[in-house]
Amino acid sequence: MSQSLIKNMYRQSKRIYPAAESAAEEPGVFVVDSSGAGMEPDQNHWSYAGLKVVAQRMVETTARVLKNK
Repeated sequence: MSQSLIKNMYRQSKRIYPAAESAAEEPGVFVVDSSGAGMEPDQNHWSYAGLKVVAQRMVETTARVLKNK
């Protein structure tokens, strides 16, 4: 059984961690772009609308991966 992991670009203290680099090195790991997803005022958490944007992108990525298997 093959497994896949979907990651988003991690944010901490207004810094974005390079999840794309680790995904490029790992088979079955995919990155979901979280740019443009709304943030809470603390800038460390997505707003409800932002979370919906990221969740939709995760669903689209998962569907694309499953379609290509």
